[in-house]
Amino acid sequence: MDQVIEASPEAFLLKTDKATVLTRLGRTVEASALYDGLLADHPEDTDLLIDVARLSEEDQRFERAADMYMRVIDIYETSEDDMSEEIYPLALRAAAFLGDSSILRYQEAIDLYGKALRLELLPEENTMMQKLKLHYDYGRSLRREAEFADTPEIKAEQEQLAAEQFTAGTGVGNALVNSYLESAIGYYYLGMCYMELGNNTDSEKNLQIYRKLEGSN
Repeated sequence: MDQVIEASPEAFLLKTDKATVLTRLGRTVEASALYDGLLADHPEDTDLLIDVARLSEEDQRFERAADMYMRVIDIYETSEDDMSEEIYPLALRAAAFLGDSSILRYQEAIDLYGKALRLELLPEENTMMQKLKLHYDYGRSLRREAEFADTPEIKAEQEQLAAEQFTAGTGVGNALVNSYLESAIGYYYLGMCYMELGNNTDSEKNLQIYRKLEGSN
């Protein structure tokens, strides 16, 4: 195969076939190098991007996988065809990677879960739950940054950004518990968002429901 490819450097399909074979043989470093060369020449090829994303997952390079999936989503969104069914699983997968504690690209993960929710006929409990949790975690992260801010202005800005995340969390959280009345963790994070906003009444109300549901499980 190498001789054929070398004789025809533009033989794209042969190169992708070789990369696939190398991946199956577990020679992922070689496959990755070949994919990088193919991507340089064909940056808009969605099948290629998905192959690279899957290889990145095998190599546990989850941030790179998410970046590849987001590139595919961007391309699909410019298509004249309705690519919603293709976009939806990629958005969820990329969001899960970016929201993982080893990566924590909060805003991008939140945006991707929001994209997925807009594509769901009925918002699913887990999608809303993941988005709610990220709003809370991001708000807490911003608040911790505010504690070590160099100036009062930066501190105030970080606190405002944190409050915006907690407020967004209450919006998602209320939608979640209104649709899924026994979502214990939903009530928990909703209550915690209210707590961070200083709304102790709504915080305690939701945390009481959380404790009641947890006690019944």
